[in-house]
Amino acid sequence: MYKLLCGLSAIAARDHATLAVLLDAKGIVHSRYRTMLDAANDRVLVAENPIFGTVENPSGAHYPAAGAFATIPQIDRQPPLPAPRNGEHSEQVLADRLGLPSKQIAHLIDAGIVGVPATGS
Repeated sequence: MYKLLCGLSAIAARDHATLAVLLDAKGIVHSRYRTMLDAANDRVLVAENPIFGTVENPSGAHYPAAGAFATIPQIDRQPPLPAPRNGEHSEQVLADRLGLPSKQIAHLIDAGIVGVPATGS
């Protein structure tokens, strides 16, 4: 444990540029910390990556979204789809997965137990 703590303090005592040189010299993979915003704005990671496309989401905002991570060679990659609205699939899931009849689903919605998107949204 002492050796580990000494190693950590030796790392903490150096700036990133110095550490990068030392880690590179030893062949150790490393990178500076990046936020999600950094990643979303990374040209190579997102803008030039065929997995990503820009879609309009229910909020009206346009932002990158991931599509299929793999493709079938003879089929063109399809664009990513927008995120579903909250409650968009509630009725379908309750009917198809839980086998609830439409009358019971309507009761759950009317009671406010199950949410569905607002009409006209």
